[in-house]
Amino acid sequence: MMTNRPTSEQIVACLEAEYDLRGVNAEYLPVGADADSCVFRMIDFESSIYFVKLRRRNFAESSAELPNSLHAQGILQIIPPIQTKSGRFCTRFDDFLVTLYPFVEGRDAYEIELQTRYWNELGRAIRHFHNAVLTQKLRFSIPTETFSGESREYVRNIFTLPLLSHGKDETSQKLVEFLSSKRNDLLELIHHAEWLSKRILTTETQYVVCHSDLHAVNIFIDNSDRLYTVDWNSPILAPKERDLMYPGGAQGFTGLSLQEEENEFFTGYGCTSLDLAASADYRFERIIQDIYVNYKGSAQE
Repeated sequence: MMTNRPTSEQIVACLEAEYDLRGVNAEYLPVGADADSCVFRMIDFESSIYFVKLRRRNFAESSAELPNSLHAQGILQIIPPIQTKSGRFCTRFDDFLVTLYPFVEGRDAYEIELQTRYWNELGRAIRHFHNAVLTQKLRFSIPTETFSGESREYVRNIFTLPLLSHGKDETSQKLVEFLSSKRNDLLELIHHAEWLSKRILTTETQYVVCHSDLHAVNIFIDNSDRLYTVDWNSPILAPKERDLMYPGGAQGFTGLSLQEEENEFFTGYGCTSLDLAASADYRFERIIQDIYVNYKGSAQE
């Protein structure tokens, strides 16, 4: 959860300056686990409700421009950002990237079970993402997959130094205990991930537009039963398996078995050839990345 975030008054002043609206108040919403992001709920004088997202550090404007481009191509499982008075899809405030959306009431897939029809629709939506046509400018502004070994190296190095002797809280302590008990398993997982990454880099693969973070929190069902993919913080040009590893990948969804998730997703996505090595690598890397983020956060507290 972000610390040192702007005040509600600063948020309202920023949005009044950049958008054609007058704010009444902005209420901080204590949701999400990203330390570099925070969100507010804002109401204007006409009682319209908005969702305000602030992202700190290295977030590029393409993370706001891409959802608008995809929505403009008829992909409706996206909530597009609202344009500023100057026609941009986000604005800057100090070191924050600020994006404004209509406020949509609903629940994410951690809160509700995703049944068959939702998985079918999600599959169709992801296929549309992967087939999207982008302007040259937008395409060049989106990062390309490099299969960086930064998180692998960090997690490996954890075991060359003493693990944190204790955490500031119970959760941190449990993480240390878990890493200690799984040392050999994690080192073997890192070894396999490195081998698979090298293999993929030598394989001719088409890179497509990927959301890259399709876990249960980022699949949203509104009160009218419409499905959306949200939180386009980290779009990337990558092999399609970057997104396709999530169905059946134990990413917090409930309602169907892991095999049923895959089956129903691909009913919507359609026939495609899968690089099973890439799928396995991305699932391995997801585990390593989660450890990297959580352990690093505990170490910095």
